[in-house]
Formats: sequence, structure tokens, C-alpha cells
Amino acid sequence: MRRLGLAACLVGALSSQSEAQEVGAVDFTQVTRPVVQVVDRETIDYLLFELFIEPLEYPNRLQVIDVTQNGFGPDDVMVSYPSVEVFVIPELIPDSVQTIMSGWQPEVEYRMDSGNMSSEALASLIGSERDAVRRAEGAILYDVVQAVERSYRDIPVALLFQRDSVGFTFQLWDYNEPSMEVVERNDLLPDSAVAAVLEMLRDVGYVPGENAVGTGISLESRGQGVVTVDRALQGMTLLPNEQMRLLAAQTVLLGSFDLDRSGAIDRAVEIDALSCAVWGALEEAFPNFLTQFGFDGSGEPYVGDVVFDIAENVRASAYRRASACFRGELPEPTDPSEVNDPTALGILPESVERFVRLEAAGEILQRAGQLGTSSEQWAAEVRDILSSRFDRDRSGMLDRPVEIRSIPCDVWQAMAATHPDFPYGLGFLAGEVYPGDHLGVAPEQREETLARSSDCVQASAQTGTSSDVPDIPQGLSEFLDGLTAAQIARAARSVEPGSLRWATLIQSSLVGQYDLDGSGTLDQTDEIVAVPCPVWRTIEATYGAPLSELGFGPDGEYFGDQIGVAESQRSIATGRIRGCAA
Repeated sequence: MRRLGLAACLVGALSSQSEAQEVGAVDFTQVTRPVVQVVDRETIDYLLFELFIEPLEYPNRLQVIDVTQNGFGPDDVMVSYPSVEVFVIPELIPDSVQTIMSGWQPEVEYRMDSGNMSSEALASLIGSERDAVRRAEGAILYDVVQAVERSYRDIPVALLFQRDSVGFTFQLWDYNEPSMEVVERNDLLPDSAVAAVLEMLRDVGYVPGENAVGTGISLESRGQGVVTVDRALQGMTLLPNEQMRLLAAQTVLLGSFDLDRSGAIDRAVEIDALSCAVWGALEEAFPNFLTQFGFDGSGEPYVGDVVFDIAENVRASAYRRASACFRGELPEPTDPSEVNDPTALGILPESVERFVRLEAAGEILQRAGQLGTSSEQWAAEVRDILSSRFDRDRSGMLDRPVEIRSIPCDVWQAMAATHPDFPYGLGFLAGEVYPGDHLGVAPEQREETLARSSDCVQASAQTGTSSDVPDIPQGLSEFLDGLTAAQIARAARSVEPGSLRWATLIQSSLVGQYDLDGSGTLDQTDEIVAVPCPVWRTIEATYGAPLSELGFGPDGEYFGDQIGVAESQRSIATGRIRGCAA
């Protein structure tokens, strides 16, 4: 019997130490360990007898704490109640007792362990869950991670949240206090509102373009027709509440009139670009908004900078111009000398950023659409637009799958609208002479490009509306995943399974397809998440043995770096491989 006298040992150590030196300050932290509670009398009797434990008072329950974190067994702690006596489970215990303890599994309904995954990558991972309950549990985790990212951009940090019928407790510890900063969450931007607004704007065919008069360029009917800003704003009446209408107004106004992409309408030329039709659409959606939001300076605080991102320095000009429009007059141009210097931070709101990135499609329609379908200038203009936005590694070519996949459908549709033979007439089909590099698309990406672009163009022709950004349609995503897996399977036929050549081949495929940051290895959680199940299953099939033999598991030597997976991502890769095998 080994009884652990924690208090006595600690006091004795401190007493002897205090005679030699002053005891320094200590750091507080917390740990969590699985605990099993045994209340069955027969089991209590059996455990006490077999482990030679004799409490001073016969217990009505036992708690066994897995302090070693390797499953319940030797060297863990047992606490007897009601006497609260503490015992260490002996190193040598009967096999029958170990069998009982090995059957104790933590009843954790939801748990995720991973590398430092961003909230965006986490959202992608959670979104792939098919079970509604698992998605809901993951959504709670996503909200926590996003909140931490917003207000604490540092490591480490630990937190605890518990809630029951009485109340709740919340604790934060192990964090760097200077790194805590209040960053308010914008309650007008829930994900559901963003999705509804973008869907509404797509439904009316509005895509922001780079121009000074705020004309949105439509991709309806494969690029034919123009949708003005006021029509897009009138679509706000289709939205169910004022929060969504404000979000739509902010998205359209910044997308069309924030000419310097500063994150606010804060220059004379920008406020003058708003036509009377635009002011009228705003008045229709928000009656008496000039007074309600404080534009008139009559007493209500000015919140136009919050709800519309029309900065304080152009407030007076905005009021003057809108009032003239409402009186049926043509507003006078704003004198730039009357406008104070802008103070915007130069950051577009996330929801607006997601939308205005489609201006690449507008540029193609504006610039390339005027050059003729067989002109070399057409290809040069398109290449310049694609390269400036989607060449992530600045190699001068779109030579990685991630670059092709990041191009929104609207861009492919704009190319089709300005070139009737796109994409088939540009040599993307196998066996044809390939001039696609004129567009900056590397030859090795011709299959990926054909699949991506043709799916987008066909979807546009069938529905007459543009697709979301930058998501790949489910059918196309499955096709591309299968294509990558098939390429690995074909290449692996000529090498010995598990050989150095096999490992080199797999590493080349994984890094070439999924190394998002160009580091030469899959060393980011986002990169591991991006590898689809068909690819993991194909790698295992060509290896001829479970990938656990390469160290994808909790124990043993790790060889996964030989196929391009950094050891820092061992745990998340193991989880993904096991999940794909289920």
C-alpha cells in the first residue's frame, strides 16, 4: 500500500528550503485529466482487495485519475470518498485489474486536437462534416477560435468554460497580458447575413468594377448586360431585416465607390461618384436616413461612417449632395479643399473584400472584351489580370493547382463572354497544341484548368447567374480529387511500394498539389486539411500497408516526412488518415 501525503511532503519541502533561501513566486496553470468514478460496491471491493489498498474509512465511491495520460493503470491516482484519502496505484497490478481499467474510456462527446489551425481552415474542416450534430459542435469551437484570433494574437493561452443549471464559470490563464486587445465583433456581419447579401447581389447580377461612375458589370447571360449600383441597392428590399440591408449597402458602396480601396468613402471624388439614383435607393431602403444616421448634423450622432463607411470628413458633402438630389436638383461637385484628410485604416471589411475581389471579372469584361477574340492583346490583358491576383508564389505562371482553384467562376465566365472559343479553343484539351501559356497557365495545369473553367462556364449557361467565390462546386471538387488520386496511382505502378522512389514520387505529388505556402513540405494545418480522402487512400493502397507504419499514429518513429508531411503535422495528418479510412 502506497499512500501519498501531498500536503505533508509539500510543507516539509518548503520549511527546509526557507531556511536556505527565500521562496520565489510561482506561476499558476491548470491541467485536465480523465477521471473515472466507481460507485458499484462489488467493483470497489474487488479493486481495493487486488490493489492492497486499505482506506481508514470504507468508501462509498472511488475516483481514479489518469495523471499519466496514457490510460488508466499503474502510477495513476485513486481517491477514496468520503475520507478523501489519496493513493497511488502500484506499478505491478494484476492483469484482471488492468483489463478492467483498460475498458474505461473517456466519455468526451466532442474533442479536437490539432496544430495551430486558423479559423478559416477550421471552418473548412468543420464544413466537411456530414453529421449535423458534429457540425454544431464544431461551430462552437470555430466561434471560440475566431474570438481568440480577434482579441489575442499571441500564444500561449488556456481557457475553461463550464455551464450547468446553477450558472457558469469562465477562466483564462497562461496568456501574455500585453497581447490582449479589445477588438469589437461587428454584430451586423453574421455568416448567414453575409451569405444572404452576396446571394441577393448575385441574383440581381451585380459585380463591382473598377470605374469612377459606379457601374456594376453583370455576368448575367454570360456577360451581356449592365447592372447599375442603384439596381443593386434596390435589391436590398428583398432582404428580411435592416442589418442585412445595411450590410448590402456597405458592400455595394465600398465595392463601387471606394476607388483607392482604403476601406471608406473618404475623398471628394468618391463622394461625388454617388449618383442621385444611388441616394434615392438608400432613401427607399432607409427612410429619412440623412436625419436618422446624423448626416444633417441636427443633433443625432453621426453613424454614417459605421453603417455605410461614408467617413466623417465627407459627411457634410454627402448631406449637401443627397439633399440636392431629393429636391430634384443636380448636385454641385465637391471642392476637394473643403474635405479634410482621410483617416481610414486602409482595410476593407471582410465581407466586402470577399465580394470586390470579383472585380477581376469586371476588368476582363472591360479591358479584354474590347480587343477582339483572336487578338494577342486579349491574351496579354487576361494574363496580366490573372497573374496580378492569382499567382500566389509570384513565379510568373499559374503553375500550381491551388492557384487555378482560387480563380472564381465569375472570372472564367468573363473570359468565355469575351472569347467564344474559350476554353476549348485555347488548347486545354489533351492532345492539342497548347497555347494556354499565353494566358500564364502552365502546361501541367491544363487538365485542372479545363475542368475548373468548363464547369463554371456550363453552370453559368444553365442558370444565367454566377457562382459563389471562391468555392469549387461539389461535383467538380470530387472530380479534381479523383484526378489527383488517379495520377498518383498511375505514377506509382512503375515503382516498388515503400521504396525510396515511391516516397519521392508521393512527396512530389503532395507538395506540388497542396504546399500552399511554397515551403517545400506540408507544414501547415491548412495544407493537411486540403489533402482529400481519395488521395490518402490512394497513397495507402500504393504503399501496400497501413500508413501507421510510416509513423502516422501516436507512437513510434516517424517517417512521414519522407512523403512530404512535416512531423509538426503528425497528429492532424493521423486524424485525417484515420477519418478517411472510416
